[in-house]
Amino acid sequence: MDNYYEILEVGESASDEVIKAAYRALVKKYHPDNYIGDVRERDKSLSVINEAYEVLSNTEKRKIYDAKLYNSSRMCEQQDKEEQSGETKENIQYAESETDISKEDRGKIWSFFKVIGKEIQNTSEKYIKEVDNAYMDGLNMKDEQLVLAFKRSQGRKRMGYIQALEERGLILQDEKGKFIPSHTMRKYW
Repeated sequence: MDNYYEILEVGESASDEVIKAAYRALVKKYHPDNYIGDVRERDKSLSVINEAYEVLSNTEKRKIYDAKLYNSSRMCEQQDKEEQSGETKENIQYAESETDISKEDRGKIWSFFKVIGKEIQNTSEKYIKEVDNAYMDGLNMKDEQLVLAFKRSQGRKRMGYIQALEERGLILQDEKGKFIPSHTMRKYW
């Protein structure tokens, strides 16, 4: 099941205004005048974006979709639990039958996990740095430039720009955590 929130790059608690703004930004990004790339890929992306917006912009359709998404995620979690419990039983049986591991093998295993842990840490630091760099760049931009940079960005850069927009008061957060664009941001949009 496609996650329309991920397609529009918004959170599940996004307000109608944020959904509309994200939709407009994506449509502009994939507009034939702006998009450089495969025409079929562009058309496919636009089709999925339009489908997502059609559902999320309609209150009734969104409620039905949210219920389906919730049930789908619960089913996936249940399947994961069943698979994990099966794997755990197999691992325990294997561990019981293979208790004679040499010190050399233990050292190799330990080294392997140290390398993996270091890689995860480096990746995490890289992602945090990308968000921070976008945030700092956003603070050094004029409001109009910041809104434009936000519209064109995605992923971690977008998160950094959101922080800058929020600090400048161009985007506000309500009590439920939804981001709401200010009147000034709408003017620049």
